[in-house]
Amino acid sequence: MKMKLLDVSEEVKLLYLMTNVGMYEGFANLKNVIKFSDSMREHTAEKDICVLLAKAFCYEQLIEHMVQSLYEQNTIWECIKNKNINYSEKFLDTHYKKVENLDKMVDFAKAKDMKKQCDKFRRTRNLFAHKLLENEIDQLAIEHNNLDEIYHDIYEMYTEQNVEFVNRVEKKLKNPIEFLSVGKDYSKDLLIIKESAQQIIGKAEVTEIDKDEIFNLHQIYCLLRDVQEHGCSNIGLRTKEGLWTESFYSYISIYELKF
Repeated sequence: MKMKLLDVSEEVKLLYLMTNVGMYEGFANLKNVIKFSDSMREHTAEKDICVLLAKAFCYEQLIEHMVQSLYEQNTIWECIKNKNINYSEKFLDTHYKKVENLDKMVDFAKAKDMKKQCDKFRRTRNLFAHKLLENEIDQLAIEHNNLDEIYHDIYEMYTEQNVEFVNRVEKKLKNPIEFLSVGKDYSKDLLIIKESAQQIIGKAEVTEIDKDEIFNLHQIYCLLRDVQEHGCSNIGLRTKEGLWTESFYSYISIYELKF
């Protein structure tokens, strides 16, 4: 989980976690994955055993990352649903155990289908590997060309769940006041956020990533300041990726923000 404001209140940590949620949360090296997936689509394995071998090996790795990503998203969603940043799940140490328990995830409508297709991919890959030295290469490539189709189904379900996950988080962020404690003093949190933002602004070179972080800190700061001053707030939050759809942040300079 992404977390830098270690000294703020637990509920503020949770809001910060939520605003940092993005598409394909928990998937490492996403740009490389997209690049590889695009390149794989350009090659057919129908008569090329080398292409089929490459796809079988790489698809397996990608599926493992997808499953791991879904588990990380599920943990985040459990934190949100339980309003508890410290929520944790029982550790599953192997990919196969994770696949076996996919249907235990919360709010994953196609968990059973995902599990079924992951199992199907594993069986198909294993059968292909066992037959590799026993069959004619060209015929083997033709018989197991359905790896593309199985992988595509898994990828589509993974992507669909990602969209659903982000949408659910964004819906919760529209009413962030429900995660805060009525009457609580958030002056310490405001000070920590202000100092964190000013440290970034004071850097010799402020990157685009820095700017995203500052804008994010600012929206949380505005919410807490409103709650601190009025005891309530109608201010909604957005994920970092969604902030640029807000006209206020699309043109304002970071040096104009008031902390």
